[in-house]
Amino acid sequence: MKYLMILVCLMIFSSVEGDDGTLGIFGNNTISQNATNLLQNAMGAFGQWFQNPNAETVKRVNNLINDLLSFAKDDSDGGIQSGTNTTGSFQDILQVIQRLIPFIATNGQLDPDKILSLGSTVLQGGSVALRSAGVSPECSNDVIQWFNGLQQFHGWAWKIVDAGFKIPSDVAGLNMRWLGSREECLSVLSDGADDVTGNMQQFHGKYCRLLFPLGNIAGAGKQNLLLGTCASHRCTNEDVTTMVTMVSKQIKPDIQIITSCLEDSLELDSGAIVTIVILAILGFMVLLGTLYDVFVVQLSAFNTTPSVVIVKRSNPPPYTDLEKLEGQINEGFAGEKNGLGVEVKGYEESQTSQQVEPVASVIQQQTKPTRGVLENILLSFSVYTNGYKILGANQGSGSIGAVNGIRFLSMAWVILGHTYFFATNFTVNMFDFAGKKLFQKSFMAVIYASVSVDSFFALSGVLVAYLSLRELKKVGGVSKFNWFMFYFHRFWRLTPPYMLVLMIGTTLYKYVFTGAMKVDGDSMYMITCRDNWWINLLYINNYVKTDEGCMGWSWYLANDMQLYIISPLLLVPLFYSKILGGIISGLFIVGAVVTSGLISYHGGYLAQGIPQAGPQPEDFQKHYYVPVWTRFGPYIVGLVTGYILYKTKCQCRIPKVLNIILWVICFGTICAIVYGPYSDGETHIFTETENTVFNAFFRTAWGAAICWIIFACATGHGGWINQVLSWSPFIPLGRLTYCAYLIHPLVMEIYYESKDQPIYFSEFETVYMFLGNMVLSYGAAFVVSLVFESPMMGLEKAIFKKK
Repeated sequence: MKYLMILVCLMIFSSVEGDDGTLGIFGNNTISQNATNLLQNAMGAFGQWFQNPNAETVKRVNNLINDLLSFAKDDSDGGIQSGTNTTGSFQDILQVIQRLIPFIATNGQLDPDKILSLGSTVLQGGSVALRSAGVSPECSNDVIQWFNGLQQFHGWAWKIVDAGFKIPSDVAGLNMRWLGSREECLSVLSDGADDVTGNMQQFHGKYCRLLFPLGNIAGAGKQNLLLGTCASHRCTNEDVTTMVTMVSKQIKPDIQIITSCLEDSLELDSGAIVTIVILAILGFMVLLGTLYDVFVVQLSAFNTTPSVVIVKRSNPPPYTDLEKLEGQINEGFAGEKNGLGVEVKGYEESQTSQQVEPVASVIQQQTKPTRGVLENILLSFSVYTNGYKILGANQGSGSIGAVNGIRFLSMAWVILGHTYFFATNFTVNMFDFAGKKLFQKSFMAVIYASVSVDSFFALSGVLVAYLSLRELKKVGGVSKFNWFMFYFHRFWRLTPPYMLVLMIGTTLYKYVFTGAMKVDGDSMYMITCRDNWWINLLYINNYVKTDEGCMGWSWYLANDMQLYIISPLLLVPLFYSKILGGIISGLFIVGAVVTSGLISYHGGYLAQGIPQAGPQPEDFQKHYYVPVWTRFGPYIVGLVTGYILYKTKCQCRIPKVLNIILWVICFGTICAIVYGPYSDGETHIFTETENTVFNAFFRTAWGAAICWIIFACATGHGGWINQVLSWSPFIPLGRLTYCAYLIHPLVMEIYYESKDQPIYFSEFETVYMFLGNMVLSYGAAFVVSLVFESPMMGLEKAIFKKK
């Protein structure tokens, strides 16, 4: 392989104009002929097998390749794998192999001294040709220095050869990432004399990638061959492109090659500088707010002795009041403190009697200091206070505990699905792996992980209706309801962390790390954000420029905001009339089902993700997956559920038998949606009607199943399921879910692109990646929430004086 690399380099560096006007080793001048002879000698080991270019063995090899070319051209059902057609791309590869056969089959013997001596002569003349072709003098000189090192068997020179790509196994399985070793390339360092000036110069390795588009391969989509190679640090991207183009034209004149070299350092652009300044100001505010909170507020509270009030009563209050008091205490921030920081010690129940004995009430009350707006603004940036709020397991009165567990588990499901989805561009066995997994029943939970987003829509609908209707009742109706704050609070709740992640991901991503598979420039998911950020800010990115999406996963936020905006169309009728509100809600639900079905039918969209079902239309994402009119079914069901909880005050008696039946229906619906579309590739392939019906109903049905879980748990019919979903650690994790959703794709992309070798998918590998992605995503979410999301919420309270 080392000598093969030398031969490729010689093909590049000896390309000069021939007597017939052609460029390269096929020209007629002496240097080109020497290069051709050198190639033949370099492959002399194969010549020992073939004896000479006209040997019968060579003919058989050529005949085999011709047969393969004919097979790839004529057999539309053939391919590397069953059901895979590689016409075109496979043909190109075979043609390249056939083109190289005359050079592989030679009589030459493998003589390193002869090869290197001849190569040095070739390159001395080739340096002039390289410069005339546009290669910089510095790069040309380094090429000469490198080949002289090869001739003298210097270790650093051979490390460059060794750091380059090598043909791996499983090429038939579309292992198309031959990356070599970036670390080995970057470790190359040597001193040498410039052949032109005679001055001493250093040779550093620079890692470059060569990308060859292979086109569409049936069953695998568009594929690219990615090769890693090593060049001099003084060779620019244009130099490498020029040299690679010189040889590629001789192999296949119309072949397309994209060259990319990783730079040691990048100069900060204006966007990055602005972002760093903003983050510095934010960091200063966080530091200042934390110091003020710890050394002024907390120490002052610690040194203040609370006042003691002793109240004697002759008769105890009713037992129900004691239960209420204990409930208020348990809903406080810590221990026996309620939300105002008041410690209460009240009546004690006798161990031998059910009667409540009267005792004195001792109340230790600490007066809450009055703070100004500026002080509250400063304290809103305190890491001490914000961390306490985020990590605390307390909840306000009237909270539905099971919501936290559903929220976290749904987010974990999203991360699981994205662990596979975002890794597809960085694996070497995705084709084989997917071919096996698509027909495993257990893998259906990954294929249909997208329904986890419908869980979020249902949750959002429940909470919006439940909390808004309670507030409407509290203030006395629609006319007294603060509709400005209704919308402003939502916008302010979602937008600051959203725009922060967008800004950092767009402007700083390319400076954070490097790796063999790192894309040039901005994040691949945020390439258009510099121009289209305003579309995300207005929450219309699920309709405007969907083909140029910025933060593609943020389509959910656009849907959620749009649904929130129209939610009063149902909330107001439900508040005043359950009949009118019920009719309107029913019409919305029917509209969601009918709209989804019609769009699916006219677009020909598939419900099954297997090759045998056919290719999914290219406009599936644009017209079915992200528009709000195919997504509002679960949200409307959630609004209705929230209304029912509001009207019943989370108290509803359900007969045990009926409760069991409803739980069976719930789990049956969930299993039918996730595992119902399963097919082994031969049977149970959906017809057009079945695709339409499934796509019309499954999202709304999923939302109904999730809403039943919420309703049953909130009304005391959840049993052990409610205990699991209401587990206290889910409370802080639920608070971090929004930021985790925003940032988790960037966490995955950094991990995948920073690797110097592709990922090999296996069950254990994906388990480790999933757990790592989830932990790191929530860790990053905690930081974002601590220093930005929570301060922004604190600012809203300070400015609008909200309690």
